[in-house]
Amino acid sequence: MKTPLRVHICVVGFEIDRISSAAIQEKADKVYLISQKENDMGRAYLEENEKKLKEKRVSVEKRFVNNISELPDLLNAIKKIIESEDKENLIFINISSGSTLSAIAGTISSMMYDSERKITPYYVKPEKYLEGVAIKNELAPRTQGIKNITEILTFPMKLPSKELMIILRLLSDSEINKIHVTKKDLIEFSKEHEELRNIREDNRHTASKIEDINKSKKLPAHNEEAKQKAKDYAWINQNIITKLKDDWDLIKIQKVGRNTYIELNDKGRNMLKYLGEH
Repeated sequence: MKTPLRVHICVVGFEIDRISSAAIQEKADKVYLISQKENDMGRAYLEENEKKLKEKRVSVEKRFVNNISELPDLLNAIKKIIESEDKENLIFINISSGSTLSAIAGTISSMMYDSERKITPYYVKPEKYLEGVAIKNELAPRTQGIKNITEILTFPMKLPSKELMIILRLLSDSEINKIHVTKKDLIEFSKEHEELRNIREDNRHTASKIEDINKSKKLPAHNEEAKQKAKDYAWINQNIITKLKDDWDLIKIQKVGRNTYIELNDKGRNMLKYLGEH
């Protein structure tokens, strides 16, 4: 059995001790340093932290985002790192190494995956704050030394289930391609999509509700096609539409003439954006 690695994720701001010294003190095996791809004012800090970590034989991987001041960019970068690591590895996210925005991204990421794997955000309190102190050097860290390192308590964040995320992505792709989506389209898609098809097979708890629908419509016992159609609509309504609209408020139902279309609302678009699914 492999020994789990201690993997640290740090957004690089104008810090050195709070990044490399903290990771070394916490016996990190691997450190991901996240920085901006172009026009990065903190590039010297990225290089200095990488140097210090490698001197202590800590594995370093760099990840670059388009804009370090954009929450979706940071969330997406951290998400990809977490998903690329073995589930046995212990993930630590430094929420004090960059801006307030990077602290928010680190905390949200920890909560998103809290129920699936061991992820710990931590805060590094420095010995001294140096902001405003003139230092004749290209490196002028905001802080110096480490007073203590505190783990931050988090709670699991509930996210839409797998089948709901599949439908949200479909609605997003359809919106980009200017395609209207109806309930009938969702039913056909759920039959063709392998994961959704398997979920439908495992999801037989709607049987009693479907029976009520069949009775209320007084469908003939021999009319199997009509029965199946009622079952399909009952499943899509109860397991997809109602959950996305009433439980999560991620979609809107648009009536155009005789047609009813299912569309993302702003909240649904933003969720996909923040989860890096858009």
